[in-house]
Amino acid sequence: MAGEGGAEEEKVYVAVGGEPERCLPTLRWALSYTPAGSTLVLLYVHRPDAMIPIFTGARVPVCVLKDEVINVHRQKERSIVQERLRIFTAECESKQVHTEVIIAENDSIGLGIVKLIEEHKIGTLIMGAGYYGYVSS
Repeated sequence: MAGEGGAEEEKVYVAVGGEPERCLPTLRWALSYTPAGSTLVLLYVHRPDAMIPIFTGARVPVCVLKDEVINVHRQKERSIVQERLRIFTAECESKQVHTEVIIAENDSIGLGIVKLIEEHKIGTLIMGAGYYGYVSS
C-alpha cells in the first residue's frame, strides 16, 4: 500500500483459533499467497471458559467459584493459547514470513473478530471455514 508519505508495509491478517489442525490449512493457504516482504498478522480471539472443571471432574459456573480457582484456570487457558500460537508462528517462520500476533478476549469469537477489525482498521481478513480433512494441491 502506498501512502502520501511513502510505502506502507503490506500486512496480511489471518484469523486463527482453536485446535491447530483445524487452522493450519487456512494458515498455509494464506502463507502461499503472502507477498514477499509482507507481515502476516495472526488474530486470535480467546473465549474464556464460562464453566470450569473442579477436582471432582464436574464443571461449575465461574460465578460460584473463588477468585483463586478462576485465576489458576485462566492461567492454564493462557498457556494453551500461547502453545497454539507457537505452533502457528513456527509455521510462518518455516516459510520465512514475519509474523505479528494480536490476542483478544471476548465471550463471542465473532464479536471479538469484529472489534479487532474495527480497532486495527483491517481491510482484508483471511478466515477458514473449519476442518477440511484434506488439503488440495
